[in-house]
Order: sequence, then structure tokens, then C-alpha cells
Amino acid sequence: ASGGSDKTIRLWDMTSGENTKSFSSPSGAIEFLRVTPDGKTIISGAEDRHLRIWDIESGQLKHQINIGKAYLSDIELSADGKTIISTSGGGSVQAWNVETGIPEVIATDNYRKKSFGGIKFSEGSYFNDIALSPDGQTLAIAEGELFLQDIKTSKHFKLSGNEYWNRFQNVQFTKDGKYIVGASERHIKVWDAKTYERVAKILVARWNESIVKIDVAQNGNFAAILINQSRPNFSSQYQIWDLKNNQLLAKKSALYSEIKISADGSYILNSAGNYLKVWEKQ
Repeated sequence: ASGGSDKTIRLWDMTSGENTKSFSSPSGAIEFLRVTPDGKTIISGAEDRHLRIWDIESGQLKHQINIGKAYLSDIELSADGKTIISTSGGGSVQAWNVETGIPEVIATDNYRKKSFGGIKFSEGSYFNDIALSPDGQTLAIAEGELFLQDIKTSKHFKLSGNEYWNRFQNVQFTKDGKYIVGASERHIKVWDAKTYERVAKILVARWNESIVKIDVAQNGNFAAILINQSRPNFSSQYQIWDLKNNQLLAKKSALYSEIKISADGSYILNSAGNYLKVWEKQ
């Protein structure tokens, strides 16, 4: 599934590359898309500060949700596909029921308080990335520093600080819930999700490069990493890393904006602007 500035959601056949279905959003360029595990529902997040929940088969808009005053910074879907977590500028974390579009209480909307579960964020905080554990109990937040928040008890833990060249931009749980994978400007770090012990640190970017996005395969064995180079000329590449053995498997020139691994781990999807590239993982 893809979406962009033309406000259109498009579904694609991965084998043929054909556009199999399209439907238009009422308003706002589409910035985020998530598909439920059963493949029946798609959630879009737009620049007009709305979440929209769509039925894929009919293309019908089921729910339209106004998230409030701040722009969306990320959305995440629970492993069972029943809950959407959204974050926005200013430190707002909200949850929504996919079936009904009704808010769920996991945390207070802290747009003015600049806090979340006892964690204080600076004025104008902007969450770079969020991830929800497969059991739905823990929310990971990358906001320069890397935090973990227990959704039920509100207990929180700072997993990693805001160090020089180590501002965290991305975070994910492996699909089995055993590991947390975080990306700063240059490094990929992996922690045991139970003990919080760091089990790997991989330097993947040089002084003139920065990590933009990561995606971890469902089996947790490898990650796709999108890297932008600023000097001497702007360029982008993606790298595939074996997370078990800390080994670079492949790298290619890429588009600068987004990177995803298909659910079966067979394809790498890369996009920017109106362009989408698909590679078979070797």
C-alpha cells in the first residue's frame, strides 16, 4: 500500500507491480499507512491532523478521527490489529479502537503538559518514532533519548540517553517481542526486551552519513536501514544487516524517504515523493 501528496491510497501486486485498487482521501496529503494483520483494514494518517480507517475490500471510509491541535509524528498498530497508537508534536500519545474509532485510555493527551507517564519532555517535543510491543503492554518512544513505558502501570524506563551522535530516530520491537532495536544517527543498537541488556551495537553510518529509517524483518534476523549522505553530494543507500551476526549482507543506491520489508521478508520497499522501488531480497 502507498499514499502521498495526491491524497490517494494505492494497493499494489508485489509480483506484477500492478496497481490493483485505489481510493481517495477527503483531505490532506497521506503521511502514514498501516495495514491490519488480517489484510482487511488500512489506517492512514494525514497532514490535516486526521486518522482515517478504511475497509480495503470496498474502499469505504469507516471512521475519520481528528487527533487534535498538533501534527501527527507517527502511528503504530498493535499486533492484533485492534488498536492504533498515534503521537504528535508536543508529546501527545493517544490510542484508538480500529473497529469503532473510539479513543482508548492508555495515556493522557499531554499536548500542554509536555509529559507522558511521568516522563518530562522539553517544550515542543517531537516524537521521532514509536513502537508497540507484540503483547501490547510496552510502548517504546524515540525522542532523542529512548524510553520504554508500561501501558498498564505507567512505569517507565530510560533505555538509552541522548549522547553525542546517538540521538535516537527510530525504534522497533522484533515480532517475537524478544528484542528492541533502536537507531541513532550512526548506530544500530539491540537490547534484550526482558533484561534491557544491550546485546549488540553496530556502526553502520560514517561521519557524513545519517540513518533515516529502519525496518526489522518479522523473523528478527535482519534489518533494512536507509542512510542519507550529506557530503560531498547528497545521496541515499539502503543496507541489509544480519542482526544475529552483526554482518552487512547487501547495500544499494536508494530513494531518500522510507524503507520497509515485506511481511514474508522477500522484498525491500523504498520510496520518496511519487516514486516507489521494490527489490527482491537476495
